[in-house]
Amino acid sequence: MTCIRLLSWIRLARPDWLTPVLACGREPVSITGVTAVVNVCAASSDKRNGMKQEPTIRPARQEDIPHLPAVELAASSLYADRLEELGLGPLTLESMTQTDAFELALRMRMLWVAVDSDDRPIGFALAREVDGAAHLEELDVLPSHGRKGLGSALLARVCVWARENGYGAVTLSTFRDVPWNEPFYARRGFRTLRREELSAGLVHLLDIERARGLRMDRRVLMRFETGADRLGT
Repeated sequence: MTCIRLLSWIRLARPDWLTPVLACGREPVSITGVTAVVNVCAASSDKRNGMKQEPTIRPARQEDIPHLPAVELAASSLYADRLEELGLGPLTLESMTQTDAFELALRMRMLWVAVDSDDRPIGFALAREVDGAAHLEELDVLPSHGRKGLGSALLARVCVWARENGYGAVTLSTFRDVPWNEPFYARRGFRTLRREELSAGLVHLLDIERARGLRMDRRVLMRFETGADRLGT
């Protein structure tokens, strides 16, 4: 079985330094702090050679979808002690990603999963298009598999995909100051947008979040420039 594995190299020099690594003829996508490269590999070869298979990022398949709501619900438990502070409540649980949204993202090829050595989903990233940009709608990893680089790998995979498909930017909405939210994305090259920079579609997303009861003073919209326009992809 052929899979897509994401390898990351940490930058060690000035911000414009890019690790000179190419994989399968593709250039790296530079994310501040990380240079991510997509490497096509044969997952089955590890098993044939008796090697322990590392977690893999690959496009989602139909059989993955039933497992993804549990991943999202488990990831939401990280906010358990900050519910009132962030405006999280019953409506938040009711607005968890629905099966039809996963199905649509799968058909649009905008859904990726992180899987363990048994090919079971332990994280996912779901994107869609908003006003001509790729928008990261959801990124979740099982807490039991957290702090292993899977979130960074999923994020990098989305940015690679966006650039390869001609999207000049990746946007997302997240919480301000929560360590694994705004600061996490800022370290990877995303910048927080000012109100006057928001497109109509992004403003609409904020309206939806407000209706869900989220604390809007704790929400930010962020953007990462992929360089697709400069690369002519």
